Amino acid sequence: MGTQALTHYFNAGDLITASLRWDDTWGGACADYDIELFSPSGALVRASRDLQDCSGNPVESAQVLATVEELGLA
Repeated sequence: MGTQALTHYFNAGDLITASLRWDDTWGGACADYDIELFSPSGALVRASRDLQDCSGNPVESAQVLATVEELGLA
């Protein structure tokens, strides 16, 4: 496994949604992934860390409202 960072630019008032769906059995996901959204300064602003323990769904989602004009969200 590993970490992958993607950067995108947003305007104040934008609703930011990040979702991840992977190829595991629905209702029986054993691979456990997380989503973390960081501000341009590196501060964690939202995270989705649901546990997939072979009984959940292979999906993570996090949502945050951009409150100021930012250069980007990683």
